[in-house]
Amino acid sequence: MNFVDYTLVRLADPATRTALFDQDSLEQVLGAAYDADAMGFTGPYQPIFDDVRMGVSAPPLGALEGTWRPTGSSEHTEAQFHLAGLGAPAPLRIDAVWRGAIVARFAPGGEPITSVETSWPGTGEIDADIAAANGGEQERTARFLTRVRAALEQPDVFTGDTLRAWLDRIGAASINDLFERFEGTVELGSVKLTFGPPAPVGDTPKPLPIAAALVVRDAAGFSLADLLADSKSIVDRLQPLGLERPHDATLRPRRDVLVVWVVPSSVFDDADWPGGDGAGLTADQRRTRRRAAAGAWLAREGIGLITTDPHP
Repeated sequence: MNFVDYTLVRLADPATRTALFDQDSLEQVLGAAYDADAMGFTGPYQPIFDDVRMGVSAPPLGALEGTWRPTGSSEHTEAQFHLAGLGAPAPLRIDAVWRGAIVARFAPGGEPITSVETSWPGTGEIDADIAAANGGEQERTARFLTRVRAALEQPDVFTGDTLRAWLDRIGAASINDLFERFEGTVELGSVKLTFGPPAPVGDTPKPLPIAAALVVRDAAGFSLADLLADSKSIVDRLQPLGLERPHDATLRPRRDVLVVWVVPSSVFDDADWPGGDGAGLTADQRRTRRRAAAGAWLAREGIGLITTDPHP
């Protein structure tokens, strides 16, 4: 039995399934699903398998858009539909879908707002100041920027380009147009929000919901480019099927549906993977570092990474 079939047999059996997910893999899957920096995950981690479906089919999707209206009527109805199974299906193998959770300790989000401060730069006196200084439009712009920046916590972020972009959004051709045509109707102000301190990492482990498509690939058939492209297509095809877990904003989710790669650890024996440099490292240490580096950037793409030992 080859690596892929051997792994699928272990994944299908509840008695051997959990052993495929080591602590590093579970942490990396969580990092793909949630904001790891904000939540500060800590283990030990434990996977929960509410539902594991093997050999899932994800047909290609098509979009149909259209409008219709009764004859002689000006009222019309618009509609958009996603249709499965149109056209020649591209080969896309999904070995399993996992819906469940990973138990971990973490800090929940949702810090309360403790104060709100507003500030208005008071630009009404600018023209009087300009008249005293015998200035013009350039002087108006400079004084306007000064007044606005004085009301900001980070004054440098409000640049001349920011001012021009704001004038474009409100439909003012210039700073003179703002003063002469929009006087009394448009004001620019700032709002400062203060949030309470972040919650600490909890002492009690809690489940974090997971919905993931698992793809098992061996080292011989491993292609990074192909697998990345397949992963994006898998997410596009699965999202309309309603497989995602319940949404909870306090958990700081990053993705509704993940793709999880299950590959042999020997994939990272390849020295072309980054992260394995350094003098005096053993082969196992180089492999571990390469796997960690790959897992970090794959998590940003919504991809979890599980490595297992090759088939004995």
